[in-house]
Amino acid sequence: MDSALDEVEYLTRSEHRIEVIDALADGPHSRSDLRAITGASSSTIGRMLREFETQGWVVRDGHQHQATPAGRFIAEEVTTLLTRVETERTLRDVAQWLPTEKLGITIEAFAEAIITVSDDEDPYRPVERYDELIEDAKTMRAFGTATLKSANAGSLFRNVRAGMETEIIYPPPIVEAVLDWSPQAAKKRSC
Repeated sequence: MDSALDEVEYLTRSEHRIEVIDALADGPHSRSDLRAITGASSSTIGRMLREFETQGWVVRDGHQHQATPAGRFIAEEVTTLLTRVETERTLRDVAQWLPTEKLGITIEAFAEAIITVSDDEDPYRPVERYDELIEDAKTMRAFGTATLKSANAGSLFRNVRAGMETEIIYPPPIVEAVLDWSPQAAKKRSC
C-alpha cells in the first residue's frame, strides 16, 4: 500500500477487518475463533491475516494469531475513529445546540446521549422523558434551562427532597424564577 490513507481505506472498507484486528488486539485467536467472531469464510480470514502480517499488525504463533504492538495501536485508533464518527452521526441534527465551547467540554461528553424530540402528536415528549429519567435516579447533573420548566419542577423538587444527589448549573436569575414557581416545594437551601 502506497500511503497511510490507502491502509486506512483497506482496513475500514470491511467490517470483518475491523472485527479481526480488534479481536486480535484483545488477545490471541485461532482462525476458527476469528471465523466465529466475524462470520467470514476461512479464505477471507486467511487473506486478512496474511495482509495484516505483511503490514506488521499481526504475528502467528502456531495456530494462534495475535496483534503486535503496532496492530494494537491501529485497532485502538480505528475503533476510536469509528466511535467518534458514530457519535457525530447520532448527534448531527442537534450538535449545533450543544454548549460544548461554553462548558469547556467536547462532543464526546454526549457520546451516549439519547435524543428525545417533540412532534405534532406528542409535543410534551421531552418533558415526559425527563420525568421518566429522574423518577428513580440517585444522582442528577444538569446544565441549561430545559430541565427546570414549571411542568416538571415538581418531579425535580420531590426527588431532591427524597435524597437525589443533584448538581445543576444555572445562572442565578433562572434559579430565582424556578423558586418563584414553587417556593414551598423547593425549600431553598443554597444556590
